[in-house]
Amino acid sequence: MIKVNLRLLSIKDDLELELKEGATVNSLLEKLVLVYGKDLKKLVGDPDEGCKVMIAVNKELVKPSQNLKEGDELYLSLPVACG
Repeated sequence: MIKVNLRLLSIKDDLELELKEGATVNSLLEKLVLVYGKDLKKLVGDPDEGCKVMIAVNKELVKPSQNLKEGDELYLSLPVACG
């Protein structure tokens, strides 16, 4: 099992989930949709069609296909635009 610490958008509490070995960011996002519902999917987007959020694992930007390992910290953030 893999435990991943997650900081999700503006949710203040850390969420710790257990994932199977070889889990990817994409599989974690699918699991989060089960936890938080379809509103999260609207916010995050469909990883297969292009995420609406920026994904960082251990403070490095990654793609949804990135594999996760024990102790990884995942951050999801909406892109910021300035004008």
